[in-house]
Amino acid sequence: MDETGKLLYINDTELRWLGYERDEVVGEKHISDFFTKEKLPVFQCLFPKLIKDGAIENVEMVMVRKDGTTFPLLVNASAVYDPAGKFLYTRAATIDITKLKETEAELGKQEVEYRLLFENILEGLAYCEMQFDDKKQPVDFVYLAVNKKFEELTGLKDVVGKKVTDIIPDIKIDNPELFEIYGRVSRGGPPEKFEIMYPL
Repeated sequence: MDETGKLLYINDTELRWLGYERDEVVGEKHISDFFTKEKLPVFQCLFPKLIKDGAIENVEMVMVRKDGTTFPLLVNASAVYDPAGKFLYTRAATIDITKLKETEAELGKQEVEYRLLFENILEGLAYCEMQFDDKKQPVDFVYLAVNKKFEELTGLKDVVGKKVTDIIPDIKIDNPELFEIYGRVSRGGPPEKFEIMYPL
């Protein structure tokens, strides 16, 4: 691109993504012609910075194809100067991140579904992080997430982010096997079932 953003060259891959012939683009179009209205202000902000500072990195943009459909891109661009420091042109490398965005959206959907299941299942659930001493013995665990049924069954409230020994100070004395079992499982052992008297 020149200093205005007019396209001086475009490769076959980019033409295929956009749906244009080369003679429709080179010398005829500005890069800004391909950005969505929502992303155009990003370009207007970053392009002068690119010419001045010499580079922009990992900028997410959305481009419009000839048929009007859109697709997301990750853009890395640099400015090229002559030996005297005079600006010559910019060059950009783009990556189509459509599949990445689709994966992120699917993971987001799965996270929502997991959260709904976690919150509404009829069993009490607690997601905890084990803590070990310098001899790799389990000494405590922190509640990272619990569901409503867990709170109903145990009577424990507002436990997320707290150590169990702070919530139930005598738990290691009353239920030492709890730490042994949790330690084994958290170190990659098989799932275990056990009964415990939980102080309410």
